[in-house]
Amino acid sequence: MDLKNDEEIIKTIRKVTDKPIRVDANEGWKTKEVALEKIKWLQDEGVEFVEQPMPADDLDSVAWVRDKVDIPIIADENCIRLYDVPILGKAYDGINIKLMKCTGIREAIKMINTARAMKMKVMLGCMIESSVGITAGAQISPLVDFADLDGNLLITNDPFEGVKVKNGKLILPDEPGLGVKKLI
Repeated sequence: MDLKNDEEIIKTIRKVTDKPIRVDANEGWKTKEVALEKIKWLQDEGVEFVEQPMPADDLDSVAWVRDKVDIPIIADENCIRLYDVPILGKAYDGINIKLMKCTGIREAIKMINTARAMKMKVMLGCMIESSVGITAGAQISPLVDFADLDGNLLITNDPFEGVKVKNGKLILPDEPGLGVKKLI
C-alpha cells in the first residue's frame, strides 16, 4: 500500500463501514519514517494490523517502527520456514504462514507453536492457488488468530472443490483426508 491515493481509499471505505480493516503494505514503505507516519495514520483509522510494511531485509527499521505504534505489525515476505520465526520475533508482533512457502502443514504447525511460545500473533495466508492448498490451510485455521484463505476464489479454473466460505466462515468438507473432490 504505497499509492498516491491510499488515504482517500481508506477514508472512502470508512464512509461505508466500520468493519475491521487489515493492511498489507507488501514492503511498500522504504524508510522507517514513512512507515511510522503511515501506520500511525492507519491506526487512527481503526486498522487492525499492518502486514509487511517495509522491505523484508530491514528488520532493524521494522523494530524501530514497532516500538512507536499501537497496532500489531505482521511479517509476511520474510516468514518462510520455522528457522525464520525466532529472528522475526525481534521486529514483529506476528507472522503470516503460507503453506505453499513453508512446505506444508507439518512445518506450519511447528511455526505456529514457536510463534505462540514467543507470544506472537499468527496469521495463515495463501497464494493464488487451488482448493487443495486452501482446504489444507483451513484444516489448521483454528490454531491461528487470523485466516486469509481466499486464493481459490481468485481463479476461474480450479479443478477441485474443497472448503467453502459461508458468511465469512470456513466450512470444511466431510469427506476423508482433506475432503477435496476433483471436478475435472
